[in-house]
Amino acid sequence: MITILALVLNWCDVQQTGWLQAFQQSGCEVQSFDFIKIYEDNRKERQIVNDLLYKQAMEFKPDMLFIQVQHTEIVSHDTIKKIKQSLPKTILSHWSGDVRNYVPITYAKMAQVCDYNFISNTGQLDFFKKELNRDIGFLQIGVNPILYYPEQ
Repeated sequence: MITILALVLNWCDVQQTGWLQAFQQSGCEVQSFDFIKIYEDNRKERQIVNDLLYKQAMEFKPDMLFIQVQHTEIVSHDTIKKIKQSLPKTILSHWSGDVRNYVPITYAKMAQVCDYNFISNTGQLDFFKKELNRDIGFLQIGVNPILYYPEQ
């Protein structure tokens, strides 16, 4: 069974449960790391968040980290790099659903340490590839069928 540690962007009342459900329905064992909640619960101490992330990764030893940090600076690219050094077989997958007219510095830093980087806009693929000098893939934003379903 594939194991995934998912760092999804839960913001205020918006919980990104669709990613977790999709991975689980695909037969993966998934653990979530709610970095924004941990950040808020720990007086906005980034180091605590990064230490807890590293600890969870070392205990779970996932096959993949699915990283959605968007524009936040809570999770350090240095922590992700440290996880990769400690768990070299773990795949680091980085995704952003934001559409912007520039490459956010937080995305650029994370892209340098991740194995696979994705964005949700095909119209920006060439721009991101050129700006980052890295391969960037397309991963569509999905709709959670548990929350949004056609009327019957």
